[in-house]
Amino acid sequence: EQLPVVSVGLQQPWRQGYAGKLAAVMELLHELGHAVHLIASSYAAPYKLFGGLHLPLEVLEVPSILFERFAMDPRSLQAICRLPTSANDQAQGQVGPPRHMDTETAQRLSMQLKAQHSSALDFQEQVLVALGDHLLNAEAPVPTNRQPSDAASVFTSLWERYSSIPHVPASLKRLSSLPVACHHQATFWVYVSAWCCACGLWERYLAPDPLGLSTEGAEAGRALLYSLLERGSYQNGHNQDPASTSSLTDIVYSTSVGLESATLLATPENFAKWLYNGTQAF
Repeated sequence: EQLPVVSVGLQQPWRQGYAGKLAAVMELLHELGHAVHLIASSYAAPYKLFGGLHLPLEVLEVPSILFERFAMDPRSLQAICRLPTSANDQAQGQVGPPRHMDTETAQRLSMQLKAQHSSALDFQEQVLVALGDHLLNAEAPVPTNRQPSDAASVFTSLWERYSSIPHVPASLKRLSSLPVACHHQATFWVYVSAWCCACGLWERYLAPDPLGLSTEGAEAGRALLYSLLERGSYQNGHNQDPASTSSLTDIVYSTSVGLESATLLATPENFAKWLYNGTQAF
């Protein structure tokens, strides 16, 4: 039997198995989420090449963002990370196996990652970027006479009207938002949707025991794998009764209440209503 194989590509540099910075750990966990989902869903699919790979983007991004949460919990971060032998110890000939990250360091780093990727201000930023992306790119076809100043004007008006932080023109944070609008072409909203779903799944299945050390934690992990990730593309998955479980696709679209077309999000009011309905599903 041909088993599914997934190759994970990374942009962040790794040296001798060590990342050196948190961004690399987040990227690795994000891509591992994709890998686990694709392998699990391909295992359950009637044809191995047609697993979760061809699911809509708003479904595909949920497992990857869910796996990022492992870096924001000190228990799982401590289990994942290792510290290499220091240069001083190496100079003294004290070369041993990598050390586990200490509890205090894991707590500090996970708090830092939460502040960067899971805070209310960060979520506000993602929502406004997604809305700006839609206002610029949802119209089909996109006007050919658009000027760079159009994007700046849209983002400026959004932040001045809706952001809880005073808008500063041409700040590094604002400038970093512009490539998103150029690259995603009215699809960045799926990451906001996936973020909501992933946070809900984390709280439901993994937050009490992310490492699955207890009986309850292990059962929750198996339920997440077999009932959701494996059934992300095929309704039967792992001999589960289809009537007794929901697939990942079902969960995602149950949070997208009233979302019939991406163009419905192209106003602040509709976007806010859709987002509120989605978060209330959990």
